[in-house]
Amino acid sequence: MKDFNVVGITRFNIVTKESRSWFHGTRNLSLEEAENKAFEYHSMKHRVDLLSSFALNTYQHLNSASDTSYGVVVISDNMPKEWKERVYDLVSVVNNVEILEIPVESQFKSEVSKYVISRFSGRKVFSYRLDDDDVLCGDYVEKIHELFKDARHKQVICFSDGYQMTRYGENDFRIVDRNWPNIGLGMGVFNLKDDGETILHMGSHGDMEKRHDFISIQGGHHWIRTLHSSNDSKTNRMKSPALTLLEAEKVLKDRFPHIDRYVLESMSIRDRDLVT
Repeated sequence: MKDFNVVGITRFNIVTKESRSWFHGTRNLSLEEAENKAFEYHSMKHRVDLLSSFALNTYQHLNSASDTSYGVVVISDNMPKEWKERVYDLVSVVNNVEILEIPVESQFKSEVSKYVISRFSGRKVFSYRLDDDDVLCGDYVEKIHELFKDARHKQVICFSDGYQMTRYGENDFRIVDRNWPNIGLGMGVFNLKDDGETILHMGSHGDMEKRHDFISIQGGHHWIRTLHSSNDSKTNRMKSPALTLLEAEKVLKDRFPHIDRYVLESMSIRDRDLVT
């Protein structure tokens, strides 16, 4: 289906004048303060590791299975050279993933629209959100193609069910079923008119059903939201039995074959005090 593409958008440590208000960690900071915080060495190393293990791993799996599947990692052009080069190196080996650099003074949505119009001109697009520390199921693109058969312009799709996962020891993982009807992870929109608008133009995911043609897909496990030492959005405590590495891999392997023991071993260990 060459006239239709499924396109993931990953915002990665963007620091612009506009973006400071998006994230809890940089709200009410000056641009220089936000840069110092976001680009601090240990913070960047952790975020790059997350990007490699989860979002890029997901893109590699999805894009290798379908030539209609693409991803774009959006960064700001003020990212320090050493980290920018590292991100470019990681992305360069993943099928159908590109980097979009946006200027500090730019308007994010405008830059993304220009990219989508240029890159996917004349094609219908389903764009979706994927953060650097999140995972989608192995048949996500296949499910979008099924929904495309009856899709309407600017119709928003949300997959409500998935897993929340954290690690609190060398061989201790927790995986919990979640049902979040308005979760942003994997939420996407059909654009059938080639105008460049994406899921990030649709506004806050928290009340999407009130403003747009909205479908919430129930059942199954379509995503994994990871909890770790540097989540920017709100997190909650998890009450579930501890799983060994091999047990966690077994839980995930059918829906998330790309999240194997090696990826699980790369997860940072979360503060035990935050897990009950």
